[in-house]
Amino acid sequence: MTFPIWVLLMALSGCAHVPQTYKEGERKASPHQVGDFAVYKYSGSQLPLPVYVRYEVAEVDGLFVRFMVRATAGDQERVWMQDLRDTLSNRASNKMEAIYVERKGGWTPLPNVDNKDLLALYKWTLPKGSFRQGGTPFPYASSSQLGQEAIPTTCLDVDGHLGQTPATMNRCESEDFPWLHIEATLRSQATGDILWKVELESFGTML
Repeated sequence: MTFPIWVLLMALSGCAHVPQTYKEGERKASPHQVGDFAVYKYSGSQLPLPVYVRYEVAEVDGLFVRFMVRATAGDQERVWMQDLRDTLSNRASNKMEAIYVERKGGWTPLPNVDNKDLLALYKWTLPKGSFRQGGTPFPYASSSQLGQEAIPTTCLDVDGHLGQTPATMNRCESEDFPWLHIEATLRSQATGDILWKVELESFGTML
């Protein structure tokens, strides 16, 4: 993601078939402008440290958007660029046009076959093992408070397993929010403990 990796997690776990209702025909250009930023926090018992991923829009041309991405975990840091054709389906599936890492003073593109390079960059944010869907997804409408504004969200609950642990995934997103993703959580079904969570920490514009 711009994008929080939970959708990649869903896709890899076989949940990508969940029907979407994105209004693709209504989007002719990205809702972003240069300087927009968002910070997402990843946490939970599956991660040794909280991880913060900051996205900043560096370039916009119609549906094309270039993001500068900075991930930090304790005193460790990773920086890369990712290009997106900013349709809602591409955002939801984290389908990037290109990914670049800095090497020898310049930006080098990565092949990213089957999203392997993107997954490697986001490795700090991922739980141990993969989430395997077991139950039928349950979608429902809700709302989220972003700053002073309440916006409509579409949420989804689905049961399954994280590794050998029975777990329930919940994710919420909003087409009315430029970054789309609001939060996602994996909870142990036995204890209710948070195994893994990603949440919107802050957002705004630098301009």
